[in-house]
Amino acid sequence: MFHFDQDAGDDPGFVNEVAGLVQGAIVTSAPDAAVIVKVDSWFGSKWLGFSHKVMGAFGVAYPEDLVMPPFVPNRVVIQRNYNREGAAFVQVFDALPLHVEQRSEANARRRLRDSHPNAALFWWTGDTLQSGRGALMAYLPATDGHLGWYAELRRKGRWVFGQLRGIGGAELRALQARAPTNHGGLVE
Repeated sequence: MFHFDQDAGDDPGFVNEVAGLVQGAIVTSAPDAAVIVKVDSWFGSKWLGFSHKVMGAFGVAYPEDLVMPPFVPNRVVIQRNYNREGAAFVQVFDALPLHVEQRSEANARRRLRDSHPNAALFWWTGDTLQSGRGALMAYLPATDGHLGWYAELRRKGRWVFGQLRGIGGAELRALQARAPTNHGGLVE
């Protein structure tokens, strides 16, 4: 269904957990499109709802009207785009990149409800084998825009939840249970 690019620095267990969460979120939210972005390394919960910086220092967030998170393009390892065709999703190869070089203030105008109204968007971290921590952030289509959540995962023998924002552990386990393929199953 969806491809999750795994590199030598990625913990296979983490990639498996992310795949289950993403697939479960897509089944649950039933979007017309999905975009899955792998970011080079860990990012914190401050990215959820983050819009731009003012005067180069103060961060601005709009959690009620989500905009494209302003990751710099060189942090993006790969972006995969999919469109729904009937009950399946088909990869799109000519999609424009989500993350572009621009002034920080310009990002405040990149509202997802305008650019990707019925798309589910996900960002997940690479380089988890050495660090033992990773993150997954989701912006899912809703009636009046997108709803966002962030899940930090930490390896403690197996992968467990760390900091969660916008979603709880029980909800994440329910998403994993809805994934069409069997995935590990996170614990708190």
